[in-house]
Amino acid sequence: PIRCIEFYNGGIWVCPKDSLDDRGDVNLNGVAYEIADAVLFSSYFIHGLSVFQVNVAGQVAATDVNADGVTLSVADLVLLIRVIIGDANPIPKIAPHDQPLVISTAYSEGRLDVVTEATSDIGAALLVFDLGADVAVGELELGIDADGMNLIYTVKDGQLRVLVFSLSTSHVAAGTNDLIRVSYGGRGDLRLTESQIVDYQGRPYECVNKGAQLPGSFTLRQNYPNPFNPITSISFSLPRQSAWTLRIYNITGKLVREFEGSAAAGDHTITWNGLDAAGNSAASGVYFYRFEAAGYTETKKMVLLK
Repeated sequence: PIRCIEFYNGGIWVCPKDSLDDRGDVNLNGVAYEIADAVLFSSYFIHGLSVFQVNVAGQVAATDVNADGVTLSVADLVLLIRVIIGDANPIPKIAPHDQPLVISTAYSEGRLDVVTEATSDIGAALLVFDLGADVAVGELELGIDADGMNLIYTVKDGQLRVLVFSLSTSHVAAGTNDLIRVSYGGRGDLRLTESQIVDYQGRPYECVNKGAQLPGSFTLRQNYPNPFNPITSISFSLPRQSAWTLRIYNITGKLVREFEGSAAAGDHTITWNGLDAAGNSAASGVYFYRFEAAGYTETKKMVLLK
């Protein structure tokens, strides 16, 4: 317990419980599991939190459709769509697949092909690419095996964000499939740095990137999801084998949690469960995470929202 809290140029907002307990009603219009909720939620993956205009905290909470405690996930989007269509009940479906899904990225002159190998079907996929220097993204199209799916994307802050999903009963069959094709120009390349893929019922896969290019530099990425409650993932890239340290601080600069290790060149992800070093739940608020490796240092901000 904290005896008292001093606020400078701030205050406390008491949020009514009802505004944070509307699972499936993403647009907070009083009607859960309607097509407008799915359209709004799918827009979030491309445009971010700016699509939530009614009550950001309440709308974020409403996206935990599968009740696994993780908001703003592709698994939630797929289950929401299944409930709307009528071939699933609004109940949790959170057991992950036992076998990983393998993603292969094949580069040719001015084109990138993304191929998936999965033991079951694919209901939706979120793919995030870092853009190399002077890369200009051209046309994006669904692969032949993803015919009937929807494709939306945006280029922002040096990243290409792509969402493949369906507002109908369409899905990608199990097996090896040509998912998307990206045309691009310039001297650099696109590198897949984040992937969330779930099946038709919203069950998540563990994704393994096969044949990925090695990073060209040290990089710290924005955590996802953000805001989060209570679990978030922090990814970073190492161009060579290096010792690294990731420290999480609260708004006052107090160290909350520290991760460290040594890893080979490539992309790596750390999951923070919202607990401090003593195993206590961290309070809602703004946190900063600082990454250090081989002389490289970078700090980013994240928000824990309960």
